[in-house]
Amino acid sequence: MILFPGSKINLGLHVLSKRADLYHSIESIVLKTEFTDVLEVCKLPDANKSDKVHIVLYNASEEIDAKQNICYKAYQILDQQFSLDPVQINLIKNVPSGAGLGGGSADGTATLHALNSLFNLSLNSDQIKEMSLQLGSDCPLFVDKNMYHISGRGEILKELSIDLSKYWIVIAKPQASVSTATAYSKITCNAKRGSLLDIIQLPVIEWRDHLFNDFEEYVSNEITEIMQIKDNFYNNGAIYASMSGSGSAVYGLFESEPECNLDSIVYKGRIKAI
Repeated sequence: MILFPGSKINLGLHVLSKRADLYHSIESIVLKTEFTDVLEVCKLPDANKSDKVHIVLYNASEEIDAKQNICYKAYQILDQQFSLDPVQINLIKNVPSGAGLGGGSADGTATLHALNSLFNLSLNSDQIKEMSLQLGSDCPLFVDKNMYHISGRGEILKELSIDLSKYWIVIAKPQASVSTATAYSKITCNAKRGSLLDIIQLPVIEWRDHLFNDFEEYVSNEITEIMQIKDNFYNNGAIYASMSGSGSAVYGLFESEPECNLDSIVYKGRIKAI
């Protein structure tokens, strides 16, 4: 079985407060993109039952112990409940890690989907969302739908339908990455702002002055290329540009196909209609 785990961008990201459970309360608008990895999952019925998951990563930026891979963790969640047969997982990484694009979260959630279908487990979307939350706060975003308003620690989802399909998106990723944990440790929480649900209703041309990612100030001070990419996007006609998530990827929205001369560009395409 072959699936194409996607990615996401954050249209604004507010960090509101630190919670008693040590997570942060946030608010963001999340839009999924057509920038994908490639995931293949197949049964290995004759494999050693004590070695149940074989993972091969292609195009990965760094070596990761297979047992630390989110796809392995997704298998473990279902194996504990259903005692699955061994599987082979092949993953081609296109979406860069440490970018704020949710590529790892999408891979983990897609693995749950693939195993659900492969072993006829009959799990519905709500059940997969609940299981995916064990993998990470971003994971439920990739169960279904294209756009959400997220709140809580990221697990409270409200489906949105804002058509941005007339726009092109360009995503660039500086060589440097940022630790999400470090970014959260440096952030200044601020709960006294207008809701992103109101801001997102403004014309896109006004987003530049109203729609902000709270992580961008800190991360751009650490990685100066972020502001250089934003400036390049705006100089080439972007109607809006921002860092995604806790960084370090930067995206630009354009009204027509752009020609941005940057070595750091990892994706360019139309936004999918909702």
